[in-house]
Amino acid sequence: MKSGDLSCAEATLTAQANTLDLIFNSLAGKAANTQLMSHFDTYMRIALKAQSQCRTTYEALAEIKNPRHMAFIKQQNIGVNQQENNDAAPRAHEKFINSSNELLEAPNGKRVDTRAAGATIGTDKELEAVETLSGGKDA
Repeated sequence: MKSGDLSCAEATLTAQANTLDLIFNSLAGKAANTQLMSHFDTYMRIALKAQSQCRTTYEALAEIKNPRHMAFIKQQNIGVNQQENNDAAPRAHEKFINSSNELLEAPNGKRVDTRAAGATIGTDKELEAVETLSGGKDA
């Protein structure tokens, strides 16, 4: 095995698959010839388990004979109805739009000033600015 010779493993798996196939056929035959439903059920359950193990053994043998190719995925995007073209450059006649800068613009072209204080609402006195109670001139 260390040198890469897998012929012994292939022979073992082939023998196991053949044995499991023989067990399946034997139990399926016994199930077909039995008169009691409980015996039929037991034989068929075990037969189908042997068949499943036979299939798994053949899959392992096929994996040894023909190993899968490794794929290195650069980027994987999982989303519903989403398409991302990473290598697509903008066409010469299209204007490049930087969406992060577009969000900072006001509708009429003026920048949004986040430092300016907003005016209070005149109809709701509870929302007006609170006066200084301590640390001010009156204290």
